[in-house]
Amino acid sequence: MASSSGVKSSSGTQEDLCDFYTALDVYTPTIPEAVTKHYMQKSGVMIADERIVKLISLAADKFLSETIHEARQMSLLRKQGLKQAKRKLADTGDTLEIEDLERCLQQQEIALKRKKSQPA
Repeated sequence: MASSSGVKSSSGTQEDLCDFYTALDVYTPTIPEAVTKHYMQKSGVMIADERIVKLISLAADKFLSETIHEARQMSLLRKQGLKQAKRKLADTGDTLEIEDLERCLQQQEIALKRKKSQPA
């Protein structure tokens, strides 16, 4: 419930939090919670509350979906530029290429490390 000043009462905030936890319980993240928990433990983070693990999985989902979306947009722009330059372009369809993902991650200041056997 909002007061006339637009500030929610503490019971309204509690209700919102309960609604959020309910929605979080129903949501199934792309990255399984067991994987999130494994990497958290590997990094030295121990959390007893499973809701926090699920919340971190949700944040990872958001990061992944935004990154993939941006990389796809970069891919479409790159392909459009190549077509305008009238170069022959092998139709790769909607295949996400590592170069597009790499550019997208570089914009977020994340370095992509590949094994030497992987071509650029």
